[in-house]
Parts: sequence; structure tokens; C-alpha cells
Amino acid sequence: SLLILCMMAIFLRLTEVILWKGTAQIRTTSPVDTNLPIVKRADIVDRNGVILATSLPTYSLYANPREMLDRKDAVEKLMRVFPDLDYQQLLSRLNSDRSFVWVKRNLSPAQSQIVWRLGIPGLQFIQEEKRGYPLGSLLAHVVGFADVDNKGLSGIERSFDEYLTNSTDPLRLSIDIRLQHIIRQELIETIKQFTAVGGVGVLMDIRTGEILAMVSLPDFDPNNPANATSDELFNRPILGVYEMGSTFKIFNTALAIDSGVVRITDQFDAQGPLHVGGFKIHDFNPINRLLTVPEIMLHSSNIASARMAMKVGTERQKIFLEKLGLLDPVSVELMETAKPLYPKTWRDINTMTIAYGHGIAVT
Repeated sequence: SLLILCMMAIFLRLTEVILWKGTAQIRTTSPVDTNLPIVKRADIVDRNGVILATSLPTYSLYANPREMLDRKDAVEKLMRVFPDLDYQQLLSRLNSDRSFVWVKRNLSPAQSQIVWRLGIPGLQFIQEEKRGYPLGSLLAHVVGFADVDNKGLSGIERSFDEYLTNSTDPLRLSIDIRLQHIIRQELIETIKQFTAVGGVGVLMDIRTGEILAMVSLPDFDPNNPANATSDELFNRPILGVYEMGSTFKIFNTALAIDSGVVRITDQFDAQGPLHVGGFKIHDFNPINRLLTVPEIMLHSSNIASARMAMKVGTERQKIFLEKLGLLDPVSVELMETAKPLYPKTWRDINTMTIAYGHGIAVT
């Protein structure tokens, strides 16, 4: 009778473990030398507190080959659960003399339970975190993404990696997702209308310098950055440099008036074309007469803009553009910034072409 009682006690204990603990818990024992502490990475939120990036608890699967009884059988069973694994590569790693081999990172709850039920000796789980981006591609280039080890690789995730790793307080951005959504939708429609290769939109509060929205298209899903192309990963507002063309005449006109050398009533010859060395500067819509400063802007005259820039002088032009910050990488809290392209030796011909936005490429 004592033997029967002992067997019943063992049976009840096994039943308790299987039914109550087996489906609710996953072993999280890890070797001492894995050095993989659970790190809570701080959230990233927009100016109104909407979550842009957060960390979700997850489990990762590893193996201790020394504890495995049949490694080939284990790999075959694991391949049924994770068909994306490389059979030969995994088998080769498990046939090593190592005590720790990653099998799969960031498993779904369903995958974890299936593996647990396989009951393969030598397989264990470790609790980790997976970075999640609830709004998907809406802020992909601004927020960026982190790798499987929760290290920031791009965007805010990279620039503020130390803060996000060591702080429990959310990192609040100046971005407003409502404005971000509006600009992104408008860009999408405009790209479709003109069959453009991409689009850029930045909205800034001119009183504070805060960036309220920054959109670069095409974009990508930061939850799956490995599937993104190089073109989708490229953040056009801060990595792209462009010859701005006639919009640069705004700076040229401001320079002329600000220098005191040119008065707004002064006239410049727009009869052309203008020959400089082996180059020829012409207007797309020639007026062929003298133009005042406002008329130069009104008719977008390249010839008159070039003449006005030469009256101001090369050195003043360069200093003025430096003061505007146009010769430096854009000042923004993102690390992926491009350097503007401009002449190393600033000659008269450069002064003339830069006056109407050619020969200089800026972000």
C-alpha cells in the first residue's frame, strides 16, 4: 500500500507539472557565460505621447549541443517548426563542441509552445526583448530601427541609443504623427500623379526650429528592415544632396540686398546669352532687356542673377551661404547626414552658376 501511495503521489505531481506549469511557463535558464541580460529599452513617443517604438517581451531559442542525444533528429524536428532555417548550417553548428548555439531569436508564443512540446534535450529558452514599431512605415526614417540585440542601427534609435538603453523614461520627439500622416499621404498622391521616383516633405516650426514632420518616400517597415531595399532605406531629407536650381535665387537676391552693394531699384542686363570662358549662361524665357531686382525674381533670369552675384563678389557669396548653414551637414538629431557638395576652389564661374542654383548641391 505504501508503494501505491508513492506512485500516486508521483503521478499527481507529474500531472500538475504537465497541465498547470507546462503550458504556462517556458524554461528561461541560460548558461552563465551567455552574458545576455534582459534590457528594457525606453519607448519613443511623439510630442503628444503616442508610442512610436516600444519593447515587447519575447523568447529566443538556443541549444547546448553537449546535452543533445540525437542532433540530426533535433534539426529535422526544428525544421518543421522553422522552415526558414538552414538545415546544413544548423546541423554543423550543433555538431560542434560548443555549449551555446543560437537556434532562433524572437519566437512567437505559438512557436515557443510547439518547440517546448517537442521535448528535445539540450534546447532551452532565454527571455529577451523585441523592438516593435506600432505605426509601421509612417516614421521609418525618423525613428529608425534596432537590431535583434536591441542596438540602434538608424534614425533616433541610433542617435539616442545610449539614452534609450539606460533610461526608463520615454524619449519624446518634436514630431506630430497627425502632421506626419497628412504630409505622407499628400506625397504618395503626388508621386503617383507625376510618376516620380521619390518624394521629400519636411514641416518645421519656424519659431522654434522644431521638426514637426519629416517624410521620405519610398519608405519601409522598421519591423522588417531586412526586407527593405537600399532605395527605401535612404532618408532623402538629410542624406540626399540636390542642386536646387532657381529656388536658390532667393538666397542670391537676399545676399545682394543684405550686402548693401545692390539696391532693389538697381538694374541688370538680361540680354544674352552670357559667355564666360567656355561656358554659356542663358534664360529659359528670355526677356532681353534690363531688369530690376524684383524683375529678376519675377522672370527667374539666370543671366541677371549671375551679373548681380558678380557685383556682390565671390567672397561675400561664400560667407553668406556659410552663415546660412548651407555649406555644412544639416543640423538635426539624426546621425545619417550628408555633406553638401560645393567647389573647393570658388571661381567667378562658380559664383555665377551658384547664383541660380547650379554647381552646388545641398540637403
